[in-house]
Amino acid sequence: MRIPYASDAASNAEDETIYQRIKDRRAPRPLIPLDLALLHNSAIADGYNSLLGAIRTKTSLSPALMELAISYVGVLTNATYEWTAHSALAVKAGVTLEKLEKLLQRERTWSGFSDEERAVLEFTEQSTLQVRVNDAVFERVKTLLGSDQKIMELSITIGAYNMHLRGETIFASSTLRIQNDRLHASNKESTPSSLLECNTATMRDKIASLTTRKRLAQCADVHLQ
Repeated sequence: MRIPYASDAASNAEDETIYQRIKDRRAPRPLIPLDLALLHNSAIADGYNSLLGAIRTKTSLSPALMELAISYVGVLTNATYEWTAHSALAVKAGVTLEKLEKLLQRERTWSGFSDEERAVLEFTEQSTLQVRVNDAVFERVKTLLGSDQKIMELSITIGAYNMHLRGETIFASSTLRIQNDRLHASNKESTPSSLLECNTATMRDKIASLTTRKRLAQCADVHLQ
């Protein structure tokens, strides 16, 4: 990290409550590097944790659509960390490896994707790269998702993960090495033990290769948020 970690132990009773809320959301994993950067200001860390926790666990979006959108944010911004974590979660939610490969290739015809998926990806691209989403795309997504609540949730999810990856990218060292002991994610010997171990390929490596396919399938069993 380009800034030192804050202490992983609170210095007062008020902060202890905040630390515990963040630890509870991460459990059974420890705090991750971004948590330890944000904890330089515990109030910001607390609000951030609350927002991301609600997005991860309290929306009406399908997990597959959510992870597809977040994974595409990672592709559009060349955020390897984001892609590594959320492409694995997309697989776990039922997104096929073939669709993920097309995300990496930025194949904007989106052949093989459902109408709903294509609309969500176009919405994600406009929101991430242009900030503004044109009326036609907005209305198409709203119609396909079926409610004002869902399009609000999608909009906030995309915005939040653009914020999230910027924090990770700004604070990360130039080599993007993440300390393995902060990312321990599984006690299963048959699966990768950390996000660092999962991140064995760069963003632009072909997901179609047998080795990468196997690693991504294994990474899908690592519970990340």
